[in-house]
Amino acid sequence: MIRAFAFALLILPAVPIALAAQTAPERPAISKSDLAVGYSYLVQNYQHTQLNRTTGGMSGWNMEYAVPLQPGSHWGLMFNGAGYYAGAGLDGTTQIYFTMIGPRYAMAVGGSTLELRGLVGSMFASGFVIAQTSSKVRPIFGAGGAWDFRARRRLAWRVGFDWIYGGFNSNDTNQISQIVRNNGRLSVGPVWRF
Repeated sequence: MIRAFAFALLILPAVPIALAAQTAPERPAISKSDLAVGYSYLVQNYQHTQLNRTTGGMSGWNMEYAVPLQPGSHWGLMFNGAGYYAGAGLDGTTQIYFTMIGPRYAMAVGGSTLELRGLVGSMFASGFVIAQTSSKVRPIFGAGGAWDFRARRRLAWRVGFDWIYGGFNSNDTNQISQIVRNNGRLSVGPVWRF
């Protein structure tokens, strides 16, 4: 009996340590803000219409800055800017620029972060998209998501996809369809977390 009591006294201090070891590890907190820059690709070229068929998309750049709505919140606000070029980006080539803003929901999944977002903004086109467009600036809407693969404590690699709705109307009565209304974009690049 005394041996059992002495054994219990020796084991008792180890119980809290053993229980603490059984708790699930904490997931990394969502960053206070992050900045992502990188390569982006639009699936369709904005010169494409029913009468002027083009193949391939447009390459360009993408920049995203996100801040949480309150500290520790999964909800945040995202600002997005992008530019796309059908040629080398010099005069005489198609140039499209996006500026968008919208809510973002981010959650930690292991060492990575999953992000969902909705965006609204405007699209600006150079005069070389199609000469008969009724306006060079159009409203656009988007929805998408991204997956951040953690590389270091404050650095990650982001792969994202967005569906973009918005396009140009034509002043040309021979133009049977609108100039690209639905588009998709892929983006990839580094993310700095602050």
